[in-house]
Amino acid sequence: MDRKWMQTSKLVVVLVVTLAVSPVALGQSPGAGEKTDDAADQVIVRQEQTPSTDQEPGVLAVDRAAKANKYAFIFFFRTDDKHAQAMRTGLESAVAEIPDQAEAVTVDLTDPLEKAIVDRFDLSRSPMPLILAVAPTGAITKHWFRRFDGKELEQAFVSPAEAQCLKALQDRKMVLVSIQNGKTAHNQEAMRGVNEFKADRLYAAQTALVSVDPTNEAEADFLKTLGVTPETEEAVTVLMAPPGRPIATFTGATKKAAIVAATKKAGSKCDPKSGCCSSKKKASKKAGNQKPSQKKP
Repeated sequence: MDRKWMQTSKLVVVLVVTLAVSPVALGQSPGAGEKTDDAADQVIVRQEQTPSTDQEPGVLAVDRAAKANKYAFIFFFRTDDKHAQAMRTGLESAVAEIPDQAEAVTVDLTDPLEKAIVDRFDLSRSPMPLILAVAPTGAITKHWFRRFDGKELEQAFVSPAEAQCLKALQDRKMVLVSIQNGKTAHNQEAMRGVNEFKADRLYAAQTALVSVDPTNEAEADFLKTLGVTPETEEAVTVLMAPPGRPIATFTGATKKAAIVAATKKAGSKCDPKSGCCSSKKKASKKAGNQKPSQKKP
């Protein structure tokens, strides 16, 4: 599986996928996006957690796959034409080859009983058909629009730590990735600044912590994208922000002030479309765009 640095761009918070010549927000990695004949086609995906009921088959199927630690490959469609049928058949055949790792889920957007899962990913106005790969953490790891090649299925699978990071980033959170084990030096010093930052009420709800053992072979590709080698002798901490880029790397001890500074620096360059900008900054910008009210004489 080809995992290059550009793969990290698939870590998306608000996934607005322009399926034409422009880079795909779900990822610039090979096969992450598809070109179409209509440059205006867009897929808008926003995850909203919705409690499931007995009448929501799509939500129940995805949740069932997650509990079994499997990926859910969700096929969404509006019209059951030959094109949709071929795409669904291809997906089901590919998933049947790996029953222990994945389940195929079919969702008809015109079925009122599927409203919950359509709302979860905000797909009511999106062009179809579409396949979303959803990890057990609930993170979207890949998508296919209008076209699907079963050989690309394996590209959707990511490591457990990467799936945790994806989920947090897609929930508009920053992520502090702590990379250490019993052999790395300055482990406690590395966690000191991290814990102080996470304990601050200004950042607590907006920050997720993910731990990775640098010698874990399952995380080798993910660590490579973060620029960390399995042979690291010191604890390493990587700060990530939406839509999925590492914005700072700390080797050894960390300080809260340094993490805060890196966060503010990244925020000053934030693209509002990424979802990583602070609400205060967004509000001020919105206010600045409003026309002054005119009082009647």
